[in-house]
Amino acid sequence: MSNDWSGDVYVVVATKGRKAAYWAAAVPQHRALDEVERLLPDGWRASLSRRHLSFEEIADLKMRGGSVRQL
Repeated sequence: MSNDWSGDVYVVVATKGRKAAYWAAAVPQHRALDEVERLLPDGWRASLSRRHLSFEEIADLKMRGGSVRQL
């Protein structure tokens, strides 16, 4: 059995001034912002992106459920 996440992966955009960083969160939607925000340095703000990843993009990320990583 694979440990790869087969659910949705949410895209979160983090900003600080003119800088932006995109994160992938393989968690339920209601937890995506909290999970990314706890990894951000002080001064960064996060918001849920409207971008949706395709099934192929999600498969390519090979993320496990509960994981978060910067894109």
